[in-house]
Amino acid sequence: MILKERFETSAFCKFIEKFFLSDYYFLMLTICMMIPFGFRKYFVGLWLLSLFACFAMIFSRNLMPSFVAFIYASMSVFEMHRASYEEIFSAIYIVIPVVISFIFHLIVYPVKNYKPCKTFFCQIAVSIAITLAGIGATTSKEYFALPTVYFSIFLGFGLLGILVALDMYTTQNSPIKADLYFSKTMIFIGLTVILMWICAILQDLPYMEKGFEIPYRQWKNNVGNLLLISIPCALYYGIKSRHSWLYFTFAIFLFLTITISSSRGSLIMAIVLAPFEIVLFFIALKDKTQKIINAVILAVFITSVAIILLANDMFILKFIESELKISKDESRWDLYKTGIENFLRFPVFGVGLGYKNDDVFPLNDMSIFWYHSTPVQIIASMGIVGAICYAYQLFIRLKVLIKRNFFNLFMLCGFAGFEGYSCVNTGDFSPIPFAILIVMIFIVCEKSNSATENENKEKGALSVEQNSVNVVESAEK
Repeated sequence: MILKERFETSAFCKFIEKFFLSDYYFLMLTICMMIPFGFRKYFVGLWLLSLFACFAMIFSRNLMPSFVAFIYASMSVFEMHRASYEEIFSAIYIVIPVVISFIFHLIVYPVKNYKPCKTFFCQIAVSIAITLAGIGATTSKEYFALPTVYFSIFLGFGLLGILVALDMYTTQNSPIKADLYFSKTMIFIGLTVILMWICAILQDLPYMEKGFEIPYRQWKNNVGNLLLISIPCALYYGIKSRHSWLYFTFAIFLFLTITISSSRGSLIMAIVLAPFEIVLFFIALKDKTQKIINAVILAVFITSVAIILLANDMFILKFIESELKISKDESRWDLYKTGIENFLRFPVFGVGLGYKNDDVFPLNDMSIFWYHSTPVQIIASMGIVGAICYAYQLFIRLKVLIKRNFFNLFMLCGFAGFEGYSCVNTGDFSPIPFAILIVMIFIVCEKSNSATENENKEKGALSVEQNSVNVVESAEK
C-alpha cells in the first residue's frame, strides 16, 4: 500500500499520467513505429513500442496507455506475416520485461471486489468451445502443435484473462475518459495506416517502370480492418470537439485510404456503412454552425467524386472489374467448400484448430488453416458447439452495443464493419491485435453505458429535487 500511495501521489507519476493523456504520447508512438517500419527494421519498432507498454504499465494504473502501445507494437510487424519459427523466437525475450511489468502493475495497483463485465461469461463459453475444438478429429500431435496452442490460448482462456485485466484497469471516471481515449487511439492508428501507405509508395516508387500505381502489400487486409473501426471513432471524437469539421474531413481521408488499398472486403463494408455513419454523425452533432460546415464538406466530396466518375464513364466499370469482382477462380471458394465438408464430417466439435491441408492452403510456421470466413472457421473448427457459443457471444455483445449512447452506436458501426469484413477474412481469429482490440471495444462500451446511466440518474435526482423545491415554494405562497 505504501508503494501504491507513493506511485499515485508522486509528482513524477502525475506528470507521466498527463503525458499519457496528451497527443504527444500518441505522436511519439507513431514515430517510434514508422521510422523502423520505413527502414524495414520491424523488430526494432517492436522492441521500442513494447518497452513503452512496459513503462506505461509501471507508471499508470489505467491500462489504456499500455494498450495503445500494444496495438502499435503489433502493427510494427504486419509486414512479417510469413515469419518463420527462427524469426519469431528471436524476439521471444521481449516477453520477459512485459511479464515483469505486468506483475509489478498487479502488485502496486491491486483491485478489490471485481465484478465481471457482461461479456465475461460469453467469453468463457467461447473459451470452452475453442478448448474442445477437434475432439475426436485431431491427433494429440496436431492438438499440441505450437500454432494450435498459441491460437487456442489467445482466442480462449488466455483472452479471457486479458479481458479481466483490461476490465479491471479501464475506468471511465479517471482523468482518462475511456470512450474519448479509445477514439483518439483509433484516430492515431488511422493516421499511422495512412503513413504506412505513403511509406509503401515511397519504397516502391523507384521501381515503377510502367507508371505510378498503388503498391501491393499483404497487410492491406489487416489495416482495412483497423480503418473500419477508426472511421466511426473519428466521427465520434468529432461530435465532442469544437472542430468537428477536422475529424469529419479526416474520416473522409480514412475512407479514401480504404479505397486505394485494394482491400475488397473492407471497401465494400466501408461503402455500405458510410450512409449510416454520416446520418448518425449529423444527428449527434448539436451545433448548427458545425452541421452546416460539415454538410458543405460532404457536398464538396460527393461532387468531386461525381465529377471524377463522369469525366471517365468507364472508370467505375474498370474499378468494379479490377477491385470488386469475385471471379469463379477465387481461391476462397475452395476454402469455403473445404470448411463445409469438414463440418459435415465432424459436426459436433469440428476438425479443430490443428487441422492442416496443404493441398488446399499451405501454411507457414505459425499459422492455422484459414478458411477466410469467420462463420466457416467457427463451424469447421469447432462444429455445432462453437456455433452455439459464438452465437451467444454475438447476442451479448449486441445487447451491450444497442443502447441510447452515441459512442456505442458508432462502435456498432465499427463492429458491424469488422464482422462483415471477417465473413471474407480472418479478423475474429487473429488474436493479436484484432481479438484483443474487439475485447477492448466492448469493455469501453460497457464503461460508457454505465457512465451514461449514472448521468441520467443524477439528472433525474436533480429534477426530482427541483420539483420538490417548487412544490414547497408553491405551498408557502
